[in-house]
Amino acid sequence: MKIFKSRIFIFLLGLLITSGVVYAATTASESISYGNGTVKDALDYLYSAPQIQKICEYQDSTYGDSNNIYSIGTKYKCYVNSNQFYYFYVLAVNNEQVKLIMDKNITQGTSTTTMTWANAMKYIKNNSLKTNWSNVLDVDLPIAKDVANAVGNTGWNMEDRNYDGWFYFDPSNGTYGQTQVAKASNLSNYRWLYNYTRECSTYGCDAATSLGAGEAYGYWTRDIVAQQKDSTGRAWGVGREGYLGYGTVSNDTNRGVRPVITVLKANLYKNN
Repeated sequence: MKIFKSRIFIFLLGLLITSGVVYAATTASESISYGNGTVKDALDYLYSAPQIQKICEYQDSTYGDSNNIYSIGTKYKCYVNSNQFYYFYVLAVNNEQVKLIMDKNITQGTSTTTMTWANAMKYIKNNSLKTNWSNVLDVDLPIAKDVANAVGNTGWNMEDRNYDGWFYFDPSNGTYGQTQVAKASNLSNYRWLYNYTRECSTYGCDAATSLGAGEAYGYWTRDIVAQQKDSTGRAWGVGREGYLGYGTVSNDTNRGVRPVITVLKANLYKNN
């Protein structure tokens, strides 16, 4: 388990002052015993314990809250391994873990910019991302519910939605539904979720990120459409129009892969 030396030091210092002997320390959910319980054993552990890596450097809060570095939409530069980095946005926070979604499809500019949902689900395994991205806790496709929560539509749940339960990210008159608000002259508040998609500038993304022919119209989530009204298999995905929509799993090849990484809050940092 990766822990801060400074936290151990503070804990040890308090125990040394009050009792002069250290028997054990607890950090997070792990109980750590120090040899025979002597101060020397504790200090030896202190100097040898691994530090939490600072792998994700704060970039900006254009879409987040500048007073909260963990806020949804905050941008980071993350080293997924020792020599490879990408840019990500905070998508979801769960206690001490943070999910961040890449700012563009990892398939952008490749020979397979788009694919079926089934192939998207295999992409991370087939390309060994969980092994190669050794600095992160997990790599996966985005979860549809996380996307819905990120834009404020917290009442949307995948398990009770049919394909006609799709919605635009930007609400109309306070309601999340199928009335489009964002456009070229009225940029979406959630364009960070669909920047770098094909010809998205018409639908309120940042114009500089609007891609040309051959690129994906969006990206897949890992979730199927649960409440099917017919026999057609469908899955949820994010589209260039700025919505959480659907596509058929067998023959829709308009979407690519936009990975989500999971890290610890402690892996994130901001330089002063």
